[in-house]
Amino acid sequence: LSSASNGAPPVLGGVGGAGFDDDEDNDLDEDHKLLLDSSFSLLKSRNSAVVLAVCSLHYYCGIASIKIRTALGKALVRIHRDRREIQYVVLVSIRTLVQECPSAFTPFLNDFFVKGMDPSFTRMIKLDILVSLCIDPAAIDAVLSELRTYVRHNDKPFACAAIRAVGKVAELTRVVYDRRAFTAGEDSDCARADANLIALNCLSGLVSLSEFSKNDLVVGECAETIQRILSQLWSKDTELKMQLVNDPAKVQERALKRLLLILVRALSLNDDSAQVRVPDAAVASTLWLVSEWATMTEAVDSPWSLDATKKAAIRLEILRLLASSFSELDPQIKLQGVHLSSKVLLMLKTEQSSPATADKEGALCEFILAMGRIDVLQDVRDRSRYESNILHASIILTRDTSTLQSAPEGSTLSDDKAKSMLSSRKPTASSLPLDANEFGSVQAETDMFRFGTLSSVMSSRTSVSGLPLPKWANVNSSGSLRDQSVDNADGTAGSNNAEDMYSSSSEEDSSSSSSSSSAGDSSSSEESDSDEESTSGSDDSTVEDKPVTLDAFGSNGFGVNPTIPVPTQRNNTQVTSLLNNDTDDSSSSSSDYDSDSSSESDDSSKEVVPAQPSVGNILDMDSVPSNAVPVQYAKQVSN
Repeated sequence: LSSASNGAPPVLGGVGGAGFDDDEDNDLDEDHKLLLDSSFSLLKSRNSAVVLAVCSLHYYCGIASIKIRTALGKALVRIHRDRREIQYVVLVSIRTLVQECPSAFTPFLNDFFVKGMDPSFTRMIKLDILVSLCIDPAAIDAVLSELRTYVRHNDKPFACAAIRAVGKVAELTRVVYDRRAFTAGEDSDCARADANLIALNCLSGLVSLSEFSKNDLVVGECAETIQRILSQLWSKDTELKMQLVNDPAKVQERALKRLLLILVRALSLNDDSAQVRVPDAAVASTLWLVSEWATMTEAVDSPWSLDATKKAAIRLEILRLLASSFSELDPQIKLQGVHLSSKVLLMLKTEQSSPATADKEGALCEFILAMGRIDVLQDVRDRSRYESNILHASIILTRDTSTLQSAPEGSTLSDDKAKSMLSSRKPTASSLPLDANEFGSVQAETDMFRFGTLSSVMSSRTSVSGLPLPKWANVNSSGSLRDQSVDNADGTAGSNNAEDMYSSSSEEDSSSSSSSSSAGDSSSSEESDSDEESTSGSDDSTVEDKPVTLDAFGSNGFGVNPTIPVPTQRNNTQVTSLLNNDTDDSSSSSSDYDSDSSSESDDSSKEVVPAQPSVGNILDMDSVPSNAVPVQYAKQVSN
């Protein structure tokens, strides 16, 4: 139901103003088509819940045409300008839909820019929507211009989220420009150069922000985002070598120097001159990127070209800082330190270095691996023993090998195999959502929860108060289930026309109302006598309830006979005054009531035919004579 039977793109236009194409809705049932066509106009409703329900109906049960999706996006953008509670629910739904069909919301990109009065939770959702809408170069430029302001926001968690968004946009830029070059038949190298230029501009801005910011969270987030952008620029893709990036301003060199400074200050625990202490996760990311650069073998691949002596001095200083404070470091930093030591040992085995530097670096690396093998944390201990055994089987460790397993005779690893296991370039981490077609275990958010429900807003299944929706049927239901001819319980066929049912019930209601009005007029005189008898009777005297049966539907096939009890009449002397609580007032009111009731009884004894009110003014009680209305209403008029 959610897609057309053929694979051709839908043609705009359609029947009923809903944008359905004739070829698309041929396979739909007539009732299904009528439902979609009739509900489409409700997108203009002023009720946000109605609009959200109609959007959910057309998204899951409608036709996936461009015009329909654009109309759904326009309706959701319209109702999101409401109160903050409604705005939050609508924005959560838009965030879910924009991942599936971002083109429906691309014309409304400016509506998702963060405003000064937006609450924090709304700002976070708008950031995700803005990142998802970066599907063309114009949108990328507009979003990056906005993010340039958001990263300096006073709300530091929002500023950190904006910094992460910069990294996501820089990654999306490659995808957008590569796809554009593929569809337009342009040169792929030129498109990749344009994408790299945008990434370098983002990198330069983040380096400047990390230099001038004094907030720990902001500097740490900048370091992590710089690490992701640099790893994207250094990725090999499908080539054997890393693709060269045209960097005349040497932005990558500047970024590496900044990361080295952050790493050295973070590892120097006794350095009191450091004004900013970045989080441990940022230090671990920085250490991984520095280890990748420090173990690059070819000078042409390195974004910061240094001679071997200076690079060896940098490696030696980082290893010294790691070895001196290894026991006090965070587990994430320990894991990256162990991995750095393994890669340096493999590099020293395969590359030619000075003997003095090689001995010092090798000693520090084996010391760090030995410290990791006896660490109290299980993850660090297992990782250290795994990499130490691989190195011992290939290059033969010489220091502190008592805890290592002895390799069987004749079974050794070559240096190339050990290098491929420990030092090979891994696929670059990505922040883009995974494709469910390529990864079978991935389940999209739209498949987990239906947008607009409580579960989708909370991102958690309501296991207690909610029931899961049934799965979509593979076979269409029979059309006889929607047949208007319904058999009654007596076996007689019901009315096929819904208008006959309502017309017959309306006629019976009018006849019953006229009969009840005439009965009320004729019994007005009797009511005064009954009131007089009730006042003279005992206080506990009541009239038994007599059920009155009314045929609610008449002869339309539904035999529902509700029972309406006649209200019990009470003695008026027991009813307290509504104005005062004094006994004198109640007694006086009861005496006045008795006198009024007696006068009404005298008038009723005369043979005067009351004028019957017409149907048009049956509710106009002022035009009816006083002897044709109930006593209670006559008393109110006289007062």
